[in-house]
Amino acid sequence: MSQPAPRLSPLDCTCFRVRGAARRVTQIYSQHLGPTGLKISQFSLLGFICAEGPVSIGRLSELLATDRTTLTRNLRPLLAGGLVERAASGDRRRHELVATPAGRALFKRAIPLWANAEQEVRAAMGPRLTAEVRHLAARGRTRRVARQPALAGFQELLRPAVIKTLGDAFPAAQLGNARLAPKPVQHNPDLLFR
Repeated sequence: MSQPAPRLSPLDCTCFRVRGAARRVTQIYSQHLGPTGLKISQFSLLGFICAEGPVSIGRLSELLATDRTTLTRNLRPLLAGGLVERAASGDRRRHELVATPAGRALFKRAIPLWANAEQEVRAAMGPRLTAEVRHLAARGRTRRVARQPALAGFQELLRPAVIKTLGDAFPAAQLGNARLAPKPVQHNPDLLFR
């Protein structure tokens, strides 16, 4: 006789766990980037635009592995704030995005703040989990660019052991005063502007 299927709780939901860890990580970056007024998604977007120079929305969408609708929504505050502007390209049907001087200055100012957040997240995750998450995300990104199914390469990332480790690395209590406080790191923002 077969046994009944185990009852699953919403707390066992893989998506719930991964999104919870992602929210906690995002909060760490948001706290560090707060003085600039940039969200982590805006910081990344502005960084890619600064690094790529004039870049089309299509190319930016590929670089960020995101759809154009989400990209357009995330670009609005950068355009409205005068940090990014549209520039004409050789093709009348297409325009490119460039960072304004104000956008470049803000990005340069944000780099050390971002670096401190990055250090805090890596310290919380530890070197092994950091390397594993980065490797698996890169594998998933490579497969996505090759037009394979969106979750290809993320199956290993979604293993229960990895999800539990992410949850352990970013417990909810960590967001209060008990957060790790690593020493600030000195970074050279000019390295990003070749």
